[in-house]
This record gives sequence, C-alpha cells and structure tokens, in this order.
Amino acid sequence: MNAILCLNLPNFTLVITRDILRYSNPGKLGEYLSEGQISLNIEQHKLIQEIKTRWNSTYIMIERLYEQIDAINHALTQPDIRRKYEDLLISEFDKNNLMKIIQAFESFLNGTLELYVNM
Repeated sequence: MNAILCLNLPNFTLVITRDILRYSNPGKLGEYLSEGQISLNIEQHKLIQEIKTRWNSTYIMIERLYEQIDAINHALTQPDIRRKYEDLLISEFDKNNLMKIIQAFESFLNGTLELYVNM
C-alpha cells in the first residue's frame, strides 16, 4: 500500500503527488515555481515524485515539498492560475504536520543507513 495513504497525510500532499510533474515540466506552474524560488531565495530544486517500490522516496518527496512550500504557495497564488489551484495552498497547520512526518521518517532513514554501512 502507498506509504502516503498509510500515513493519512493531508489531502494537498496526495494531490501534489499526483500533479507533481506539472511543477517539474515547463509551463506556467513551473515558471512560477522557479520565479518564487528566486524571489524568496529558496534552493532551485525540482520537486520529487515518490517511487512506490522505494520507501525512502516518500520521505525524500515530502522533505523536498517542505523545503519548497513558500515557492509552491507563491506559484499557486499567481492571479492567472489562482482560481484553479487555490485549494492546493499549503497552510501553516499542514506545514507543521509535514515536519512531524519528516521527523518520524528520519528515524527509519537513519536506521536504514546504519544497517547499510555496517553490512
């Protein structure tokens, strides 16, 4: 079962996961995301899509999403696309929940890395 569904993450994460390629590809959302990254001095990283067969890809996807929240919200609030995407805006409550999820996943990631190094 998809790790995101098991964790019962907020709806915006599910939607962004489904639509994540819109940000990674050229187009208005991608342009606005880049613009937000530059104007807000946020690392110019692309969003990452999880790979269902790799548990840590969900962690990496959520971590990148958290890193880019302000740039994502900037992109989603542009006047010409706001109406279409305003339900995807990431609230402070959702941001706090994402941080809790990242912290929980870090324990698993660290354990996995420890096992890998000691093999």
